[in-house]
Amino acid sequence: MGCSTEIFANKYQSLEDNWRFQYGDEAQWSTNLFDDSHWPVVSVPGILNQIHGRSRNGWYRIHFDTQLSKISQSILIESIRHSDETWLNGVKIGAQGSFEERWTFNNTNPQSMIRLYGIPEGLLIERDNVLAIKVAVGFGEAWGALYPGGAGIYGDVILGSSNTLQKSQQNQLIITSSLDVLFITLALVDVLIIIFLLKNALGNFPEFKWLIVSSLLMLMGTMSHDFFYIHRLSFVDSNLFLILTLLFTPVGVASYFWSQNRDIKAEYLQGAALCCLLCAIIILTPSVPAYFKVASWYLYCIISFLCFFYALYIAIKRVYQGDVGSIAQLIALAAYLYSIRTQWMLHENFGHRNIQIGSLLYRYGILFAYFQQIAHLRLDYKKLSERIVNITEKTRHSLARELHDGLGQHLASMKMHIQLQNNKRVSSHTDYVEIELKNALLNLRRLINGLHPIEIDECCISKAIEKKCLSLSHQYGIEILFQSGTYKLDKEIEQHIFRIFQECVANAIKHGKPTQIIVIMSLKNQQLTLTIEDNGSGFDTEVEQVQKANGGFGYISLNERVALLNGAIKIVPGIHCGVQLTITLPITSKH
Repeated sequence: MGCSTEIFANKYQSLEDNWRFQYGDEAQWSTNLFDDSHWPVVSVPGILNQIHGRSRNGWYRIHFDTQLSKISQSILIESIRHSDETWLNGVKIGAQGSFEERWTFNNTNPQSMIRLYGIPEGLLIERDNVLAIKVAVGFGEAWGALYPGGAGIYGDVILGSSNTLQKSQQNQLIITSSLDVLFITLALVDVLIIIFLLKNALGNFPEFKWLIVSSLLMLMGTMSHDFFYIHRLSFVDSNLFLILTLLFTPVGVASYFWSQNRDIKAEYLQGAALCCLLCAIIILTPSVPAYFKVASWYLYCIISFLCFFYALYIAIKRVYQGDVGSIAQLIALAAYLYSIRTQWMLHENFGHRNIQIGSLLYRYGILFAYFQQIAHLRLDYKKLSERIVNITEKTRHSLARELHDGLGQHLASMKMHIQLQNNKRVSSHTDYVEIELKNALLNLRRLINGLHPIEIDECCISKAIEKKCLSLSHQYGIEILFQSGTYKLDKEIEQHIFRIFQECVANAIKHGKPTQIIVIMSLKNQQLTLTIEDNGSGFDTEVEQVQKANGGFGYISLNERVALLNGAIKIVPGIHCGVQLTITLPITSKH
């Protein structure tokens, strides 16, 4: 709220020193006769943490004297996390929210509401008043089993005139409600952008379903702040919304980053999601014993930590790889992880909305990363269109020249020999016709193979690559070794794999000038891995030459084919020299 020292001195009294706190709940703790001198001293404002084995409730107590008027006074508490009961000199003067049974989520409680409780006439005395406040610390007897943002008194506690403090309360309620509406609106805009804009802009990308799941979960958490409580909306329990957000957001975030990289088996994420679902069922089922709920909570905490750690690892890895938008994604994720812990926030005024601010930064940071990718894709598509036009013209010119200089010359020669044979009736021209026919047939096969790999039609992908390795080895006089099992896939997939192999080997021969190329293909756990390593001129030289040869576009056609198959490509220096290129492609059962 922020009142000046001069006003404090004349009309208000701030209760900020000598607060004590104790976990638990006993009836005598509300009275002024109870001796609390052995209780630990705590800071107010400040946050509390739920500790293993401790009660989910606790009490604040403070002793104070006052020189203020004893008539028409109130206690204003700028912010209390969750439910409270407030007692003055053994008399209950106010309460908000309800204290639930352990591990129950059936209410809509305030998350960080201002409190204003009027003091009955004659209750406030000049010396040794006792203010006792019961608060909800968590929802179960386990470490960290509390709602986002911490617990406890998170604002100043002020004694003063009822009329003036009531105006401050009304202003604060308007601000709180307005901020909730703002956060909910921004969250809805985020979801709508994902559904209607990015989905159409980028196509059917596998991470979209996880992006929308994460955004919807965070929207649930945003809606569960104080908006429902202030406006008395009871069609859904905000506490239930919050716990569901807590339980499933980590898996949603991890799945989003996994779907962009796919560097671990999908079964690991599926197992984590199944464990979270099992934990949620145990935690939310009333009849399950409390010790099972505690164990499930700790299992969830472990899974949550692993999911967030994996997401952070992938975000850093994508930055290292130089992926477009990866820096924005890393910053967004780091901001969200940082905001999970209230005490890490730089200013106490952010404390009660830390997770809202963090999730908002995360979602819009991800959106910003996608807009960067859209801009990059537009540039790529423009370059690709130009390249396609150029390649089309070159291909037409090359085919025309090949047909004219190759097949056309052979057919013309055959025509001449046939005419000579008819004119002179010399049978020796038949031998020349046969030779020209063979040459024409070879040229025709070479042209057809350039347009479509006929090896794929004759055998499986393994045999086709093996034959091509032998052919290239004889053609260029270098050693090309091929290691693979016998795999037979869908013909369309085999054609893509064969073209990828052709382009990789052609680049290695042309730019690396190697004497040996090793090609290894393996299929394991529905993932095909194609590794091509050469002993050529080295990583920097080869890659720079390939990029220069492609007009600065790098391995664009190779990347296009790999992306089309939802695969990944990795180019690193060879073990001793040259380049090692590894391509991984998911091979589903339909392939």
